[in-house]
Amino acid sequence: MKTLNNENGFAIVTAVLILAILTLLGVASLQVSNTELKIATNHQIYHMNFYAAESGIALGPLWAKVNYPESEWDDIDYVGNYGDTQSNGTAYDFDVYPQTKVDSSDGFEKVLRYGDEDGDYLNEINYTTGPPLIKVISEGTHVGRGGLVRIEGTYRYSPIFMMPDAALRVHSNVNGNGVSGSIIGEHPAGSSCGDFADIMYDVAGGTIEYGGDLGDTSRIEASGGMYPIPLLRDLLLRRATMEIVGSNNIDEVAIESGTSASDPGIVFISGDAKATNLVGHGILFVDGNIELAGSLGWTGIIIVNGDITFSGGGTKTITGAVIGGGDAVALNGSVDIQYDCDVLQSLHDNFSGYRMTSWRQL
Repeated sequence: MKTLNNENGFAIVTAVLILAILTLLGVASLQVSNTELKIATNHQIYHMNFYAAESGIALGPLWAKVNYPESEWDDIDYVGNYGDTQSNGTAYDFDVYPQTKVDSSDGFEKVLRYGDEDGDYLNEINYTTGPPLIKVISEGTHVGRGGLVRIEGTYRYSPIFMMPDAALRVHSNVNGNGVSGSIIGEHPAGSSCGDFADIMYDVAGGTIEYGGDLGDTSRIEASGGMYPIPLLRDLLLRRATMEIVGSNNIDEVAIESGTSASDPGIVFISGDAKATNLVGHGILFVDGNIELAGSLGWTGIIIVNGDITFSGGGTKTITGAVIGGGDAVALNGSVDIQYDCDVLQSLHDNFSGYRMTSWRQL
């Protein structure tokens, strides 16, 4: 009787089974790899499209500032559209709309604005005064790979400073007996300005003593509100093109070389300071008291969170406006302040811009 002990056939079957299992594992691994590759690719495309949409959200307010003039502020339907393709193959396309709301007092849809409607020198959302609130809807897509991301951002216009309503504005008093010069709120020749007050003061009962030319004593007025100097401090500090620590020897050369008519700056001086023969263009903010000695030539706006003292000889000329949170004291010399809304408006437009108030992905 023969014994069946030949296992060659069993070995072949086992090898085939193992090979089949390995093949299945390889196919499964390949499918998993392909799936993960697709997920990674889609993830990459999504983020590229997301950042493209974010480009539109960031550029929308800048585009609106340039292309949305005051004459079109009442158009409640549509502002405009812009798009572009970027070097990485993604494209953004955004639409800008004014934000609107139904006025409960009359039931009509109106543009929401952000401005000083009630004359308290603080901006508030209203229907009649100031730049409109805007909404930007931006889409990002990849030109070759497709996909789409939509984002909505809302913005309100944030002014770098409130437009002054007088050539010189102080908290309570102006003491300037014996000085020469002029403080004039009337518009200069060739300017588009209306007429403003020569001097305004926050506190009723403030005293004005000035030996120079004020033109008309009726042009000295109580303001009825306080100019929001403290609210401007942090904004101007963040936007400052030059920050200087207060001292009795301010570097006037650095200020003059760092500002110009074609490229005005924001000069922020922290603490009490003294400047002699200061010349410059732009916004000068002093977070303290300042003494302006010798000659002075400033085109723009000077905002002082304290007292302003004019001292020493020389001619001091400011074209724009001066705002003080304390008093203005003119000891001697010639002090000329000429209100000029064209200068102020140019600075205001140059440094103001839209600030985001909300963001969401659609």
